[in-house]
Amino acid sequence: MSAVAEIINKKPGLKPGQKHAGSFAVGYDPRRGVNGSSPARRNLLEEVSQAAALHVADGIVFLAETFRDVEQPMKFRIQAVSELLSRGVGTPVSMQIHKQIVESAGGKSPLDIAQAASTASLSEEELQEIVHAH
Repeated sequence: MSAVAEIINKKPGLKPGQKHAGSFAVGYDPRRGVNGSSPARRNLLEEVSQAAALHVADGIVFLAETFRDVEQPMKFRIQAVSELLSRGVGTPVSMQIHKQIVESAGGKSPLDIAQAASTASLSEEELQEIVHAH
């Protein structure tokens, strides 16, 4: 048999000197990542998040100074105030998402659902206080 035929007909398996196939053993192994994230990567992400949290206040102050600075171009001032509002108040829900929420809630608006949820946790006395206050 020629060398080429040996290579073609060779079955997969362990290479000479290889002790195992290289696959993980069944069961828990802390070195394996969960959802593609290794423990070292999770630790790095936590460190980066903590480092970034130290500069949040400075970023907000910078954005506020930028939108108040009359020497800045209007484009940058509008972007700064837009970022501040989206971080502080949140972005508006699109009308399509709003419509889906209303339809899935049996015609109740998100405000009605939120009010019902907030009043559901109140006691009978607290509810009566609200009624008598108005």
